[in-house]
This record gives sequence, structure tokens and C-alpha cells, in this order.
Amino acid sequence: MNPARVWAEIDLDALAYNLSQVRWRVGPDVGILGTVKADAYGHGAVEVSRELVRRGVQMLGVANVAEGIELREAGLRVPILVLGATMPEEVPDAVRCRITLTLSPPELLPVIASEVRRQDCSAKVHLMVDTGMARVGVEVSRVIELAQQVRQTPGVELEGIATHFPLADGEDQSFSQSQLAAIAALLDQLARLGMRPPLCHVANTSGLMRVDGSHHTLVRPGIGLYGMYPDASLAQRVDLRPVLSLKARIAYLRDVAAGTPVGYGHTWRAPVDTRLAALPIGYADGYSRLCSNRAFAIHRGRRVPVVGRVSMDYIVVDLGPGAGASIGETATLIGREGGAAVTAEEMAGWRGTIPYEVTCALGARVQRIYVRNGR
Repeated sequence: MNPARVWAEIDLDALAYNLSQVRWRVGPDVGILGTVKADAYGHGAVEVSRELVRRGVQMLGVANVAEGIELREAGLRVPILVLGATMPEEVPDAVRCRITLTLSPPELLPVIASEVRRQDCSAKVHLMVDTGMARVGVEVSRVIELAQQVRQTPGVELEGIATHFPLADGEDQSFSQSQLAAIAALLDQLARLGMRPPLCHVANTSGLMRVDGSHHTLVRPGIGLYGMYPDASLAQRVDLRPVLSLKARIAYLRDVAAGTPVGYGHTWRAPVDTRLAALPIGYADGYSRLCSNRAFAIHRGRRVPVVGRVSMDYIVVDLGPGAGASIGETATLIGREGGAAVTAEEMAGWRGTIPYEVTCALGARVQRIYVRNGR
């Protein structure tokens, strides 16, 4: 028996299937960067990255240098790109570990140049262009000048140019198309100056599924690799399989009389005599307090309600009058059991958020267990 109290099962076969769907969507001539930032959206960056590399992704995308170092220390040698901003003091480790940086902020270039000289090596950089996100990235008006500065910097190569879609989830793609036009204009200007970065990447999961002309030479799928849709309508365009299931073992069983209050604040009272089960998961594990009196779990193939307030370490589910159950038995909080299912998208609805946050929020007490062929 699995000794964990709470665990997330990560289905590597489902991950591989989702990658194959991305590859089918973009075709054989487009490279794939597997986005594994935020611990692979809560799925475990090291094991997920190993599977993606084994399945042929060309590059891995992380949020910061520390995430890249974790992958290097795990033995991964595939190119790793930091998609976000980098602090100057992080540059030495990035250069040492051959982690590719985006020039966010642009003032990183002389820091990288200095470190390349000190370490007597070379480095590649990407220009993340701000075409409408207003977050991190180089303003369009500064791209050409910065690219020329890179060209004049010994030991530093401009490997890629990129941007990010803020509105690719919706049906109206006019803004996304304006971003593509801006990138096309920049590529044309660079080409006229004799600069042709080998990589251009724009499309996230929504983009590669929905935005025409967005594939370029590389795509950056994230949420789609993990079997979740950034927008429900995209399910009509590509078939994805959920990678993560969340499970917990029953820690305590209690038979209560009608009218018995449950949990902090006594926000729920048993309407009839019933059997309650306490599961050892709470908001400290990423199971949001917003699920109180809203969510469902699955027990023996039936959906059962989460009752009372979610606490730091426990939730309570109402199994129903006379329900059969035993200590140590498994309940499913995200996933499928028999004919019943609870999806990350459904849980996101209970929380008033998006499925990305549901899996990213899972804490360190939730053990990750990697399975193939259902076991």
C-alpha cells in the first residue's frame, strides 16, 4: 500500500500523449519548448522534464535561474531558457550552468558580457519583446538597438526573439495578430541588418491551438502539456488527458446525528444521521479554503460533498448514512474513479480561479508519485 497520507499521481503516459498532440498540431518542422516553471505547474519539474526530454522536446522553459539550476543538478543537459526576468547577481550561476537568459531587463547585457569574459566561455540570449503584456520584456522601440549591442558583444549570441500573448484564450484574435505583425516587422528589420536569430517563439498553449501563423520555429506549451485547457472551447480543437490526480487516505471516521455541526464556524450541520470522513489535506497543502461547502471528493466511485470549512490540515466529507468505509481507504480529490470525476477545471470553478493555480498551489506535503500504464 502507498504509505503517503496525501499524494498526487502524475501520469507520465498522459504527459507523453499531450506532447504528441502538440506535436501533431504544430507539425514536424516546429520545435517544442516544454514549459516546466513553477515545479512543472505543481507536477514536479525534474521528473516531468526527464520525460519531456526523453520524448524529444528541444528546450525547457523555467521562470528563474534557480529553477534552471535544479534541472541541471538533476543531470538534464538540454537547453534551458529563463522566460522571466533575471537579477544581476543570478547571472554568474546562469552562465556557469549554461542556462540561457532573456534580456529582461536589457541592463543584463553588460553583466552577462562581463561574466562571459570572467569564465572564458560564451552565452546565448533571447529578446523577449513586450508587444502588449506590459510585464517583463523589451519595448518594441528598443529591440533593434539592443540586438545590435548583442551583436557587438564578444561571446554573446542572439539565439532567439519572442513575445507573449495576453489575449490568446478568447475568440477575438485581432490583438494577437497585431502582436504577430509587430514581431514580423522586427524580424524583417533584423534581417535587413544581417541578423537572423535561429529561434522565434510566440505561441503558448492557447496560441498554438488558436492563433493562426503563431508557430514560427518554436512553441512554448505549458498548461496543455498537463492536460488542462486554458479555455474550455479549446477542447473541441485538441484532445488532452489530465496528468495529475490528487488523492488522500481516510484518517478518521465518525457517525454523527442529524443537526451535528462540523468545523470552524459551524458553517454546516448534518441534515440527517450520517457518516463523516476526515481527510488529511487542507489549505497548508494547497487545498483552498474557498472549497468549503462547495467541493466534492470521490469515494468508492461516488461523488461526496466536502462539508464545513477547509482547515489547515483537514477536510471533512459526508459519506452518507451508513456508508461503508475504512481507515486508510483512498478518496480522490482530483481525478476519476469508476464513473465519477472531479477535474482541476471544476475545482478552479469552486475557487473562482483557473486550473493553473489549482495544481501550482499543491504544497510540499503532497507527495508526487509517477506512474505509467495506470500504476
